[in-house]
Amino acid sequence: ELSIDVPDEFMGIVIEQLLARKEEGLQMLRRYLAETKDFKTPTVGAVLQAVARLEGAKVGGTVEKLLEHGDPDLRRIALFAYFSEPRDEAELPRVIEFLNSKEGIFAQKRSLISLLAQKNVALFDIVFAEAETSIADEQIKEALRRTAEAVARRKAKGEAAAAKKAARAGQAAAPGPPPK
Repeated sequence: ELSIDVPDEFMGIVIEQLLARKEEGLQMLRRYLAETKDFKTPTVGAVLQAVARLEGAKVGGTVEKLLEHGDPDLRRIALFAYFSEPRDEAELPRVIEFLNSKEGIFAQKRSLISLLAQKNVALFDIVFAEAETSIADEQIKEALRRTAEAVARRKAKGEAAAAKKAARAGQAAAPGPPPK
């Protein structure tokens, strides 16, 4: 039996060490998941995110398989781990299905929307564009609208800051009047 008996505050360090070991670390993390009985611990979510990072966009990976698991809690944790890594538009049906499902409370669905806006911006944009015809719950549609507005504000603020920085750099590089 593989046991990761480490205080919670050090678990992140252990996971990072396993991530650095690439394939060997991935195998150890997979084994931990296979032997875990309690999926509600924060460690499981962290391990799933690490596995998702190592597997990348691999089709049929460990985390993707867990999206079909019989335990709804594990499915939800796997969903968040899965979308903590960049995914393409082929994943749209999976997102729409969760947002329309009776599974998960509104806060979890709002968290997924935020995660997509941070980690999968292109996919978030597609979900937002499809929301009017694909999402049944008005509360979810509103959460998508608010998140899209926040993303647009952040983007505009970032662009303004970049323009200001470029202008300052241009002024510093521009020759001034000759010294007297």
